[in-house]
Amino acid sequence: MGRMVWVQRLAALRRKAVHAERQGMAHSVVVLTALLCTGGVVMVASASSAIETLATGSPYGILLREVLYLVIGVVTFLVVSRIDVDHLVRVAPYLMGAGLAGLAAVMAVGSSVNGGRRWIRVAGFTVQPSEFVKFATLFYVVWVLERYRHRLQTPKDLARTLWPVALALLLVLAGSDIGTTSIIASIAVVVLLLAGLRPRLVGWGLLIAVGGLLVYGQSSRGRYALQRLTAFLHPSSQLNGANYQLQQSKIGLGAGGVSGLGFGQSREKWGLLPNPHTDFIFSILGEELGLIGTLLVLGLFLAFLLVGMRIAARASSDRNRLLAAGVTWWICGEALLNMASVVGLWPVTGIPLPFFSYGGSALIVQMAAVAVLYGVARDTRRGPSLAIVNDHERRVPSRGPVPATRAPRPVPERTARR
Repeated sequence: MGRMVWVQRLAALRRKAVHAERQGMAHSVVVLTALLCTGGVVMVASASSAIETLATGSPYGILLREVLYLVIGVVTFLVVSRIDVDHLVRVAPYLMGAGLAGLAAVMAVGSSVNGGRRWIRVAGFTVQPSEFVKFATLFYVVWVLERYRHRLQTPKDLARTLWPVALALLLVLAGSDIGTTSIIASIAVVVLLLAGLRPRLVGWGLLIAVGGLLVYGQSSRGRYALQRLTAFLHPSSQLNGANYQLQQSKIGLGAGGVSGLGFGQSREKWGLLPNPHTDFIFSILGEELGLIGTLLVLGLFLAFLLVGMRIAARASSDRNRLLAAGVTWWICGEALLNMASVVGLWPVTGIPLPFFSYGGSALIVQMAAVAVLYGVARDTRRGPSLAIVNDHERRVPSRGPVPATRAPRPVPERTARR
């Protein structure tokens, strides 16, 4: 009796420790997101002050809209964090359908800015449906794995089950948004690879994507997009054209040095660097806060990556593991590619810096993604395996012990007495 009591107490302590660990991971996600959002608002206030002053005479227009978007994002976080992840997976086809409808609306009545057709106006606000498609793609791929993971053996199987994702990629690419296209595709690929998809199938997909990109490059929009995509390979050329923005970004980062020129003291934001408060806000941060400021922001994203990986590793089910990994790659992958592009290590494709770059659609959807990560960290429910079972794995017999097919012959009673 005493031994049973000790076993129960140890089990209770273990459950309490697991609960405390999950609460700690969830709280870490909230704290890191709050720090990133705070830094983003502060930098948007500085980076947008010059162009707003020149355009309207007041430096606060863009800042006030960014604060409004952040409030909406916080409300979105609170709402999504209360929604059961099971429910979001079940309605994933409808989420994907809504995303495709939004992309179709962009093609029909959307507005074009700087050669890209990505936005529609709704009730006086500018909405970018491709940001919502990132969220929908993550859940749709998990939904496919829950139902068709035993059928993902050939390129034909992938085309039959993931055609909505492929259609979304084509619609986003048609708007000259190569950066968002690559992020959406990478979210799907990361989740599928973690589920056990054969790398050879991913290779076929990459070949098809490269072929499609070459065909797209023959159009007028495609030629412009590919020119910007490959310009970083020759940083000393086209300084008044495709490489002008990158050149000004490097000048700003170099001027910042170690400690920076001081908050609000950027010179590049006064008409020299295009998009200082959106895609190239990291350059303004480096110019004003120097290497110290850039390393601090890089450290915050690195901490987010480590927490996200830990949540994925400790997830209670395959579904939660894939969702956590997808969100972590989405946020940290965008941050990595944005930082690499502003220093000339990656093509300038319009990928924003999460939580920093000005933009309502991106910020709100990112807060919804963080809410999913928060929910996964707290969830303790078990779930079925979502591992993709390949054909060769089905044919290989198990090496474990073979269970008995019939009961052993009973020993005669007299023999047993001896």
